[in-house]
Amino acid sequence: MIAMKRCFVILVALVVGLTTATYAADLRTEFSSNDVASQQMTADQMFYKAQCFMLGQDGHPQDNSKAVEWFYKAAKSGHVEAQNVLAYMLAEGVGVKKDEADAIEWWIKAAENGHTRAQVQLGTIYDKGLYGVTRSEVEAEKWYRMAEKNGDAMARKWVAKKEKEKEEKKEEQNKKQ
Repeated sequence: MIAMKRCFVILVALVVGLTTATYAADLRTEFSSNDVASQQMTADQMFYKAQCFMLGQDGHPQDNSKAVEWFYKAAKSGHVEAQNVLAYMLAEGVGVKKDEADAIEWWIKAAENGHTRAQVQLGTIYDKGLYGVTRSEVEAEKWYRMAEKNGDAMARKWVAKKEKEKEEKKEEQNKKQ
C-alpha cells in the first residue's frame, strides 16, 4: 500500500513536471491577484491550482484534500489529465475517502477522452481484477487496444502477447483434430 502511494506521488510529480512548465507563468499571474472565482477559471487553471495544492508550490500549502477539490473541478470541466489524476486519488484514498467505483468512472471518462495512461490503467485493472472490478479479458483487451492505437508500448506488448497466446491455442486445437 505504501509502495503504491509512493508510485502515485512519483507519477503525479512527473505529470506535474511535464505539464506545469508549459503554462505556469501565465497562470501564476492570474493567481497572484488572490483567489479568482472558480466559475471564471479555465480547466487548465483549475488543474494548475490542484497541482499547486498537491505539491505545495507557488505559495499554496501542501494539501491533498484541496488538491482533490480542484482536480474534481477541472475534471468536471473536461480536463482529461485531471480526470486521470482524480481517479488515482480516489482509488488510493489520497486526500479523499477511498472510492474505487468512482475512481473507475473517472478512469473511463479519461480513457474515452483519449488519455492513453488511463486506457492502460483500465486494461490492467480489468486484466487483473483490481479496485473491485471483475476480471475481464474482453474489457482488458478493449482498453489495451485503445492505448495501443495511441502508441503505448506496454499496451502493444500486452496485445502481442495475447495474440500469440490465441495463435498457440489455435495451433494446439488444430493438432488435436
